[in-house]
Amino acid sequence: AERVERVAATGVPNYFGPQRFGRGGSNVDKARAWLEQGGRVRRETRSIYLSSARSFLFNRVLSFRIGQGNWNRLLDGEIAILDGRRPIFECSLPDAELERRCAAMEIHPTGPLAGRGGTVPLREAAGVEDEALANEQQLVEALSAAGLDAARRALRLRPRALEVETGEDRVRLRFELPPGAYATSLLRELVNVRDATTLRGQSS
Repeated sequence: AERVERVAATGVPNYFGPQRFGRGGSNVDKARAWLEQGGRVRRETRSIYLSSARSFLFNRVLSFRIGQGNWNRLLDGEIAILDGRRPIFECSLPDAELERRCAAMEIHPTGPLAGRGGTVPLREAAGVEDEALANEQQLVEALSAAGLDAARRALRLRPRALEVETGEDRVRLRFELPPGAYATSLLRELVNVRDATTLRGQSS
């Protein structure tokens, strides 16, 4: 109950779920090999590889910022996004009003969906993102060369209408998530969970 209350008040890291990366996470390695070596793949496979690679880089930035303790607050030069909406904008700090809106979960810091062009962070936020992806520049550049348009995704996920019912041997959760969010990202903050869709063919 304490975790549910905390999650409802502060949100959770907006990770791409494990199903994004295929069985055992193998799609990222396949995407990396294809982007580096070339070759022909089916259109559906190409889409899966590109999505997996972009999601991997986003999750890497998010994990890095969690380690720094700043995943849920704005940095100077941050590209922020409105809660539940697409508009993004740059944040120049200090700014008490922007920081208040972030604390109230009206706006969120963002991470990259790698590609060409797009709006990029500046100053402190740019330095943090560059450090997080320092060892992945080849993959970043390959995604840009593949013709994808860069975008931004909120680092924080705000579940709505979060309710919990407990029984003698079960817990039932109800919640609403925005498009593109993963239930596993919420559940992992509440319980120990394994996504069975990524475990086929593996021993339990």
